[in-house]
Amino acid sequence: MILTEGLAAFSMEQAARRAGVSKSLIHRYFPTRADLFSALLQREFGDLRARGAAESTGAVSFEDLISRTTRLFLQQTEARGPLVQALLADPAVFNLMQDEHRRERDRTLRYFAEQVRAAYNLPAAEARHAVDLLMAVTGQGGVLVSRGDMSVAEAESMCVTLILGGLKALAGR
Repeated sequence: MILTEGLAAFSMEQAARRAGVSKSLIHRYFPTRADLFSALLQREFGDLRARGAAESTGAVSFEDLISRTTRLFLQQTEARGPLVQALLADPAVFNLMQDEHRRERDRTLRYFAEQVRAAYNLPAAEARHAVDLLMAVTGQGGVLVSRGDMSVAEAESMCVTLILGGLKALAGR
């Protein structure tokens, strides 16, 4: 509904009608549109987090970890990116989700910084800064995938090459 009709056209009445429930029931759980949209975003972020944890657990090497998690992010962006971007475009939703998004990003950054530190024997601060910069590579890969400029496979290959090559070069300094 959000993707086909846009955020501006969305109403709680429409949502209730399409869900086959009363408007008051929707308002009991979601007092405002922003609350409903935030819940949708939390679901999307939670799904990505759970799938990322599963992919991380299955990785057999650092390179496999980067490949698996990059592919997952790009696939999720291809499938769900337009919804996430539409929801984040709403200022009220963005404000509600800003702190949670920051915490989630920091959790991801800390996890990968520890993995980088262990794999490349980098100091903790340097590993964290490197991961912070390299997350932008994957993020931009997601933008290119969601716009249809690259396939998931092309973006994954390029992102993984840049990430691993950059870390290898950094460790060799």
